[in-house]
Amino acid sequence: MTRNKKGFTLIELMVAMGIIAAIAVLSIVGIQIVQRSLRNTQRTAVLNDFNLYIAGYFNDNGVYPTTAQVTFSATAITVAGTSAVTLRAATQFATSTSANGTDYCYVSNGSSYSWGVQKEGGTAVHITTSGTDCTF
Repeated sequence: MTRNKKGFTLIELMVAMGIIAAIAVLSIVGIQIVQRSLRNTQRTAVLNDFNLYIAGYFNDNGVYPTTAQVTFSATAITVAGTSAVTLRAATQFATSTSANGTDYCYVSNGSSYSWGVQKEGGTAVHITTSGTDCTF
C-alpha cells in the first residue's frame, strides 16, 4: 500500500505558526527599543538646542533667563521677554518621562543655570554652569 502525501501535517503547521509568532514578537520588541532610542535622541537634541539659545541670551543680555522666565507648555519651551523662542520636540513636555512625555528642568538665578532632561529608562542628562544639577 502506497501513500501519497499531499499536505502538511498538523505538527508541521503548528511549528510554522510558532516560528512566525516568535519572529513577530522579536520584531515588535526591536521596534519599541528603536522608538525609545529615537525619543531619547530627540530629548537630547532639544537640550542642546536650548543650551545654545541660553548662551545667545547670555551674550545679548549679560544674564541667563531666570527660572520664572522659562515656561514648559504642552508643545514648546518658551522664554518670556524675548521674541518668543519656541523649541519643539517630537515628545510633549509633560510632568513624567514616558513614551508620551518628557520631564525637563531648568533652574537659574540669572548668574548661573542648570538645565536637564530625564530620559526614558531613568537616566538624566544635565548641562550646568553652577556645578549643581537640577532635580526632577
